[in-house]
Amino acid sequence: MYQQVKDPLNGAISATLIRRVSDGAFIPADEQNADYRDYLAWIAEGNELASAADPEPVRERTPAEKLVAAGLTVAELKTLLGLQ
Repeated sequence: MYQQVKDPLNGAISATLIRRVSDGAFIPADEQNADYRDYLAWIAEGNELASAADPEPVRERTPAEKLVAAGLTVAELKTLLGLQ
């Protein structure tokens, strides 16, 4: 089963992205993509795309989470900023 995707910033339905419900994978509308071709075959079998769910609100990351996401430690950041 596949589902429409809503943009979390404006709530519009995406014309270029589909969500596979079984594993939550987001599939771009690109015929070079095997997952997208599987989706098209699924639609050709008479299946219908499920309505988009409201997206989860975007949560602001803490400074520590931002450092981890950037692959930095506090010591590395201080060195980069010349604070050591």
